[in-house]
Amino acid sequence: MVEDGGNEVLVDNESAETCLSRAQELVPVALEKAREVKGFPGRWKMIILKLQQIPSRLSDLSSHPCFSKNALCKEQLQAVSKTLKEAIELADLCVKEKYEGKLRMQSDLDALSGKLDLNLRDCGLLIKTGCSRWGYFADSCSWFFSRAGGCDPLQYKGIACPASDRALGGKAQSS
Repeated sequence: MVEDGGNEVLVDNESAETCLSRAQELVPVALEKAREVKGFPGRWKMIILKLQQIPSRLSDLSSHPCFSKNALCKEQLQAVSKTLKEAIELADLCVKEKYEGKLRMQSDLDALSGKLDLNLRDCGLLIKTGCSRWGYFADSCSWFFSRAGGCDPLQYKGIACPASDRALGGKAQSS
């Protein structure tokens, strides 16, 4: 990632291993900060439980055979890192009690909890369904078909691939 006027910009040339390492480094920091918070105990307890699940999901994801070759894995790791950074920022605000209002912070914590749910679910889907393999297959298909006359592999009847189905918003046609 590169800082651009205070905003983070994703760098596309990072390896999946680099993204994994960043996420793994952020987990203990997020957990430590979350445990320091005294306010909103119920919400932080749920957030901590979700944060504790992340290391095993990252481990399972990184052990997948196509892990380093797939853009979906890297994209997911970047999303996890972004959510972990948000958890750290919100924990800091809660510890310092420097938030704009109680209702606003409750809303922010609920949003964070939802993002953690999505991160855990998406990692689980990549692991369970083998989308990593399918994503790699779709990338290979794109390369092959671009050299074989430029037809679109996502519209090629006969290839039923979860990655292509997702790319078309769940509207992939099968023969």
